Amino acid sequence: MSTNPIFEKIEGEPDLAPAGTGKVILTLIQQTVVLLLISPFTLLFGILYFLIRIVARRPPTIPNPKTVFYYIKRSLFWQTAHNEIVFSMRLRLLLSMFSFLAFCPMFALAWYIDDVFFPGYRTTPIVRPLFIITGSRSGSTQLSQYLEENPQVVSHPLLLQIFPYIWLWKLAPKLLGRFFPEEKLVEVMKKTVPAGFLERKEFHPLKPETFEIIFSGSQLVNHSMAMGAEMFAEGYGWGRTTPNNAEFWEKDLVDVIEQFGKKMIYAGGSKPDGSAKTLVIKGHFLGSADSLERRFPDAHFLTILRHPSNRIRSIMNFFRVAPEVCVNGGIPWPWLVHYGRTVEVNYSLYEKEWYQARSENTTIIRFRDYVDDLETTLRIIYERCLPDVDWEGYIPSEHAPRKRSGYSVNRTYEQLNIDEEEFLAPLAEYIEWVNEPCPYTLKAEDGD
Repeated sequence: MSTNPIFEKIEGEPDLAPAGTGKVILTLIQQTVVLLLISPFTLLFGILYFLIRIVARRPPTIPNPKTVFYYIKRSLFWQTAHNEIVFSMRLRLLLSMFSFLAFCPMFALAWYIDDVFFPGYRTTPIVRPLFIITGSRSGSTQLSQYLEENPQVVSHPLLLQIFPYIWLWKLAPKLLGRFFPEEKLVEVMKKTVPAGFLERKEFHPLKPETFEIIFSGSQLVNHSMAMGAEMFAEGYGWGRTTPNNAEFWEKDLVDVIEQFGKKMIYAGGSKPDGSAKTLVIKGHFLGSADSLERRFPDAHFLTILRHPSNRIRSIMNFFRVAPEVCVNGGIPWPWLVHYGRTVEVNYSLYEKEWYQARSENTTIIRFRDYVDDLETTLRIIYERCLPDVDWEGYIPSEHAPRKRSGYSVNRTYEQLNIDEEEFLAPLAEYIEWVNEPCPYTLKAEDGD
């Protein structure tokens, strides 16, 4: 393992340094003003929320009290020998968390409106859902968007996941269509994230994005990105769970997938034969897979295997240009290297263990096959994973165009002071698995 320092910026890269003193002070002032302005509404709606909680459960989009306490405690006291959290960052983290929590009673009441006016969603069955659980940067977002174009499938468009309220979904088309057409909506949404992020992510408000990443913001998990290498790896450790993150992956995420999925199916109408549409959820939540399997015994699980050398390097570069938390700047490269060596390596090993232990309810697709032969790959996925969905007319023969080179941040292993051979050594058997040929064949067409 190299002990040489990693340069935070090299020639040609954008400046992603943390905010200077002036911007930090301005941020603290803005956070304080927002918190003060919203406090009267928080008090009013908070009283109503706690009265309702006497007879109703906590909406799954409202942070788990255990998670709240954990992140507040960590923002106050967490420290390691290598990752010092400066005092101003602790203040920013606390104010950011308190500001979000101040809005939560209103979010909760918005959820309860559905319980009053659309109670039928709670008893809506989820039949044979498909969970696309892959390693990061494996092409799963684009795959979910191909599948979501089929009208017999319901998924999780970004904007609907951010605002998971049936009553709002019914109002939004009228409001957005008149005052906010889709092109304008896309333009506004893309202005909320860095340009480097959009080089690697479409971030379309009406298309599916990584489910747990969006959900993590409602559980304060996104704050881990400014709390040191270990906390970042724990917050987004989407493989085998640990005692500190098990509540998020094994319960909270599973609960929200179930409730959100029911809402999507309830609001999505029926298939031509009158049956409910099929739920497809996409993400990297392998730590939730066991719980999902127990919750949905008829579920199918799909992964796309990409060579870890390209995949892990891609996620480290991707997280570097992710939206900042509390003007912390780009996630430091040493944290990202730590993340690659721990979370991503361990995820790969766990992925092999989990999927190889199952054959009846899982499908394994190789990234190279997905890239080289989209049509055949999608037909296999429909046949194995979505047998109740009519795919005729919804299998494109060519991939949607997207940028695949010329990224503003795209470091090599050498530029990260990583010995690639040493880095990949623990994944030798995993790489053999990735390189195996596709085990599936298409069913013969009638008359063939």
